[in-house]
Amino acid sequence: MATKIAVFIQNGFKTDSEATMLRVIVFEQNDTSWNEMDCFYVNMPPDAAIGSVRRDLAALMDRLAGCRIAAGSTFSGVLYRELDSRGFSIFEVSDFTPGTLDGILRDLEDADAADGAAETPARPVETETPGVYRLDLIRLQEVHPEVTSKRALLEFLETTPFYELRLACTHVPPWIENGPYEIVSGQEGETIVATVRKKQC
Repeated sequence: MATKIAVFIQNGFKTDSEATMLRVIVFEQNDTSWNEMDCFYVNMPPDAAIGSVRRDLAALMDRLAGCRIAAGSTFSGVLYRELDSRGFSIFEVSDFTPGTLDGILRDLEDADAADGAAETPARPVETETPGVYRLDLIRLQEVHPEVTSKRALLEFLETTPFYELRLACTHVPPWIENGPYEIVSGQEGETIVATVRKKQC
């Protein structure tokens, strides 16, 4: 089966939860070249009724049948959740060039090759201290470059009762910095170790 990648574009190359109109381009790889197989628009106003959003997302997933890779500058909100729940490999890229699609495939191939290596936790694991969790985000994304910080952490932060999360990373993800968390960061060589706690009322 030919490889397909859906590229989400809004405001140049910006994709976010506040988007009202998204342009979706589906590329398919044939031998060594990429061909544009489909291009369409999806209207997702942030104030739309939940029933309308669900219908639009269902129509979008039908249109993306046979595609399980998505690329855009950033993904969040209901669009991210829907893609993630459908098993998409989600790539956040700073810009889109002719080499971007090949780079995504190389990342996926590298991740497949690393599957035989030591298992790397894909979400925070509890330490010997109850309520204290840790995750090496740097190692995780080396082994699985398609895993974004949101994919690794969003569900955990929203649904898991925890006292403290110790996160090894190259930088604290902005969506965590701007969230309802208290963050204390330290430096260990080139690695940032961030201690994340929920803000107390």
